[in-house]
Amino acid sequence: MSASTQNIPVTRRSSRARSAATASSAAMVVIGLAFLVPLLWVVLASFDVEASLSVAWPDSWSLGNFSAIWNTETTFRPLANSLILCGGATVVTMTAAVLCAYPMSRFRFRAKRPLLLTIIFSTGLPITAIMIPVYSLFVQVNLIDSMGGAILFLGASSLPYAIFLTKGFMDGVPVEIEESAWTEGAGVLRALWSVVLPLMRSGLAVATIFTFVSMWGTSSSPSCCC
Repeated sequence: MSASTQNIPVTRRSSRARSAATASSAAMVVIGLAFLVPLLWVVLASFDVEASLSVAWPDSWSLGNFSAIWNTETTFRPLANSLILCGGATVVTMTAAVLCAYPMSRFRFRAKRPLLLTIIFSTGLPITAIMIPVYSLFVQVNLIDSMGGAILFLGASSLPYAIFLTKGFMDGVPVEIEESAWTEGAGVLRALWSVVLPLMRSGLAVATIFTFVSMWGTSSSPSCCC
């Protein structure tokens, strides 16, 4: 068999590979353009006071759309309310999550497994399933249309997953380091604050950011408290 005959399959394979690469690149370009068109509409429509649903070059470039929303009623007050709501609920959630995750990570007790299973089940519970009873409860305790009530409910609804995340990071902190603090006379809370939390600050930051971001994108929780 000659060398030219042996090179035929190799040439065919390389040709098919080039064709596949070209087709893949073309498909990626088409998909990229499909995602680019809506973004292009957003940019162009923001400078067009008479923008429509079609992508069109503005007849006259204007900042009128920005000036229309750049005020207290439309932007600044809702943004401040969102920061206060999500920030306060995040503080409540992470404080409770640390205090709940610590005993489940460090101590053995009979109800530990059922409690963990309950927490895991609660992470998948849709918020709409508890809206009516929560609204009824908030009416009775006079927390309707209050920032405090919305913070408490938003923090409580985010608590199960925060506990699950915090416990996982807390399990990675060696107990021996904490026991050394106990032998030096530190109490449980002192060891938690001075030893455990500094060693898991990266994991705590992850849980805090995840909790805040999930709250920021939630609209159903505050609405059932207003």
